[in-house]
Amino acid sequence: MEPLHIPATTTTPEIRLDNESGQLAIQGVSDEVDAIGYYYPAQQWVEAYVRQPAPDTILDIRLTNFNAASSKALFGIIACLAPLLKTEHSLKVNWYYDTNNSVLNENFKQYSDSTSVPVNVAASNNS
Repeated sequence: MEPLHIPATTTTPEIRLDNESGQLAIQGVSDEVDAIGYYYPAQQWVEAYVRQPAPDTILDIRLTNFNAASSKALFGIIACLAPLLKTEHSLKVNWYYDTNNSVLNENFKQYSDSTSVPVNVAASNNS
């Protein structure tokens, strides 16, 4: 398995997924209309990753903006990590929200109830 890197665009975030270190990161803007299609390679990667994960997995999400389609895709990826909760491997999901965007934080809270994976929410001034 190889690490996955998808560069950011004006409407999509940078995605960096590293199977050896267990460091997974999504950051930037996520306003892609076809968010399911955009995140599909990342979701496929995560589905394969959970079969042979690093001892410790950390997913950091730092978005300055996201749309409804993106949130569904993101929580699909988070849900794919759920099997790690039933193993000896550790999983930490961190969602950093911009303190200047309270709407984004409220939208996240609405979607966070849709997953069984605990998500740490932290304020950030430079999402």
